[in-house]
Amino acid sequence: MSPPPASLPADTPAQVLLVEDSAFFTRIVTKGIESRHGLKVICAGTLAEAKEMIERHRSNFFLALLDLTLPDAPAGEIVDYVESKGIPAVSFSSRMEDDLRERVFSKSNVVDYVLKDSPASLHYIVSMVGRLYRNRGRPALVVDDSAVSRIKIAHLLALQQFDVRSAPNAKEALRLIEEIPDLRLVVTDFHMPGMDGAALAAAIREKHPGDEMAVIGVSSAGTQQTSALFIKSGANDFLSKPFLPEEFFCRVSQNIELIDKIQELKAAAHTDFLTGLYNRRFFFEAGRIAFARAQRQGSPIAVAMLDIDFFKKINDTFGHDAGDSVLVHLGGILRARSRRADIVARVGGEEFCVLFEDADPTRLPDMLEVLRAAIAESSAELDGHRLTATVSIGACATIEDTLDKMVSRADEMLYRAKQSGRNRIVIDETGAAATNS
Repeated sequence: MSPPPASLPADTPAQVLLVEDSAFFTRIVTKGIESRHGLKVICAGTLAEAKEMIERHRSNFFLALLDLTLPDAPAGEIVDYVESKGIPAVSFSSRMEDDLRERVFSKSNVVDYVLKDSPASLHYIVSMVGRLYRNRGRPALVVDDSAVSRIKIAHLLALQQFDVRSAPNAKEALRLIEEIPDLRLVVTDFHMPGMDGAALAAAIREKHPGDEMAVIGVSSAGTQQTSALFIKSGANDFLSKPFLPEEFFCRVSQNIELIDKIQELKAAAHTDFLTGLYNRRFFFEAGRIAFARAQRQGSPIAVAMLDIDFFKKINDTFGHDAGDSVLVHLGGILRARSRRADIVARVGGEEFCVLFEDADPTRLPDMLEVLRAAIAESSAELDGHRLTATVSIGACATIEDTLDKMVSRADEMLYRAKQSGRNRIVIDETGAAATNS
């Protein structure tokens, strides 16, 4: 088997090559891809035009959509040419013939073969492009004691734009799973020495639920019992070897799509729609976990409350769009100035809260002053107008019995900052501190 086409780096500008002689099909697919996914589609109506486009734009094509019957290439010659250029391809035609399908899938670069016979096929192609684009650079793990099988499955996943890792046994797989960030897909064989695939799925589920990581079991001796065992052990899906490439593609895509949708829903439930920061609900859910961890480990923790000064005046003077711009601007500063371990949330109209986990309490005044100054010295823009705002900050650096009490104490310090003239910091700690503008 030829090596899989090299996928583009995740930061490379991505374009789709569409080779199709039907103006109607070209128009519908182009509009769908560009409007739904924001990708640029480069079109060609013949093999000759496709060659010209590839020579001109090769570095940016992450995928080619190829009609198999072109005026100057009626027998699928376009697939051979695109394969020679190492571009992953989706082929389509108006007829589904077994010999044609087999010849297409014999090519090392073909991801899928679509029958162009209905509006549903157009929707499928547009959706597929989006899925492949979202897969770019995402890690996937193949677990199989057979090197031949690992290479074959890795090849199929690479065509789907995944960054593929592999392991020859379950023990190595479990080690890699904990080391690979953002891993969402594991494809594992059943029969392996030491620990079989079903046992591996069960071990994965002890730490990674099914709505965060998809596990697909495969087996050359697949029976209904094997399938049931995999599913009962926590696998999301099962395939018997040998399987059709397009079936594998569909199973992988459906499972990843479902996980992505669930994660999007979770993010929406935890995210403030305007600023993109966490919301009040998530702050207290995640904050209580962080608070318990700090108590258990004896590590420092601090909470800060921030409130925009005279925010009502901004809304009354310039309108609510201006107020929203200020909120978004402040949210961006908090996101940029916070550490990875910090929990930053919008907890009210113009109120924000930050939990600093494992933060040196002696550095807290300086950290908060950096935030206060950054906000005071910057401005939001709306319709060419510069909008400035300041914040008052109250903080608690003394660990109370509960996170709620720390937040309440930080809120008290915020009130003091407001009463003291605004645009300043008041901290409740062993030695109280105040920073003026």
